[in-house]
Amino acid sequence: MDESAKERKARLIAMRQEAEGEDGGEQAMKKAKDETEMPVLKFRNYTPSSENVAAVSEVYNKDPEEMPAPSTKLQDQVEMALMDAEEQDVLMDVQNSTIEDVINLAPRKVDWDLKRNVEEKMEILQKKTNRAIAQLIQDRLKNQVEREKFEAAQQMASQAVV
Repeated sequence: MDESAKERKARLIAMRQEAEGEDGGEQAMKKAKDETEMPVLKFRNYTPSSENVAAVSEVYNKDPEEMPAPSTKLQDQVEMALMDAEEQDVLMDVQNSTIEDVINLAPRKVDWDLKRNVEEKMEILQKKTNRAIAQLIQDRLKNQVEREKFEAAQQMASQAVV
């Protein structure tokens, strides 16, 4: 088995040398040299605006004077259109806003969620409180009517005694 591995290695080396030709060593050196260099970017339909990208691109390395400058005119037009659209949106929002919208923008109090959770219980307590108040008023009226009757009876008794 050891012999077959050695034979196989020898055949592979021979095939590699055959494929590389006589200048196999020189081609390997060129390949190693090319791998250490920075890759060159090729822009066909794009003009890089960054100086860092432009420095390593093939387009700028050929002749930087022939390349057109990045278009700032288009960028300015886009920025102006966006600013106009934002201003119009804000104006439309202000015109269409109602008082409820403005109130909803105000910050909520710190305990708003506590009040929300207690609201149902407070309704029940409010009903019981109203019933108790009504009962107290009825009791006062009854007491007042009874007192008036008692006072009238006292006056009649005092007049009869006189």
